[in-house]
Amino acid sequence: MRKLNPSETRLLVIFGCVIALIANLFAIRWYVGARRAALDRLSDLRTMGAEYRSIVAERPVWEARQRWMEAHPPMAYAGWQTESSFAEDIQKSLQKEGITIDSQSLRESRHEGDLVRMELELSLKADLEHIVRWLHAIQQPGSYVVIEEMNLKCLDKGDTMIVRLRVTKIGKMEGVAKSS
Repeated sequence: MRKLNPSETRLLVIFGCVIALIANLFAIRWYVGARRAALDRLSDLRTMGAEYRSIVAERPVWEARQRWMEAHPPMAYAGWQTESSFAEDIQKSLQKEGITIDSQSLRESRHEGDLVRMELELSLKADLEHIVRWLHAIQQPGSYVVIEEMNLKCLDKGDTMIVRLRVTKIGKMEGVAKSS
């Protein structure tokens, strides 16, 4: 191998420096990306840790709820009879408060484990006070009635409102074949 002249040596050194610089740029880029990903993961872990700590702090509340649920289980679900009874109960409670039913639709029940969700979609017309009283009356502890969706519109005149909502009652499966 022949000896390199000074310009070739200089060119070789410059080429080596450029290769080293490019390698360093790729290494720095990889390091910055890995560091950013690690910091994002650390932030996620801190958030998860805070959530877990809050869950642990709420444990006595949830245990008390569990004991209450065991002492006051939801009503037994007996198929369409239970669903029609639920719809009739809602109709009676609405009539008691003087609320007009514009439309109603009993949706297909949904099974989630040993619980059944019976859903009734309603469109109602009444003044706001009667609607609030009715909502309070049907959602008492132990009734297992939940308002899942609600859209409230005020009519042009007075206190009359139009309400569209989905009322759900939770029941417990007992001895009925589950349908999907």
